[in-house]
Amino acid sequence: MTTKTQAAPAPTWDLESVFPGGSDSKEFADFRTKVKSEVKDLEGTIDKLSDTLSDATRKEWTGFVLAMQSCVENIELILAFAGCLAAQNTDDSKAFGIRSEGYELYSQWQKIESSFEAMALKQDDAAWNKLVEQDRLKEVAYYLNELRE
Repeated sequence: MTTKTQAAPAPTWDLESVFPGGSDSKEFADFRTKVKSEVKDLEGTIDKLSDTLSDATRKEWTGFVLAMQSCVENIELILAFAGCLAAQNTDDSKAFGIRSEGYELYSQWQKIESSFEAMALKQDDAAWNKLVEQDRLKEVAYYLNELRE
């Protein structure tokens, strides 16, 4: 006599705890609007960012780096959440559209990152080291140094 064993159900994500309503979530739509605004703000800020990093401009540069970091984290959340929605329901065309929107935002962010990289390359080593050695930037110091190199 053979007995059949039943496979455990596949794990599921609790996406409702992140943004209730899935791809139709008002909170997710509001979040994406906020992130679009952050990208636009970064585009404007990099154009105004002082060309030279010094003691006088370090605070401005630090604020920009922190804003860049926060923005890319938010873009990654959009991409991850939309990716989970699409994986959970391959018929959710709205989720795929949102994911494309996230990739577009990431592309815009990468342009900003490229401009920042060009600026970073022009900075004096001592001024750069003072920037990346700040407590507020310790978590991203490796990234910043890699970007500059």
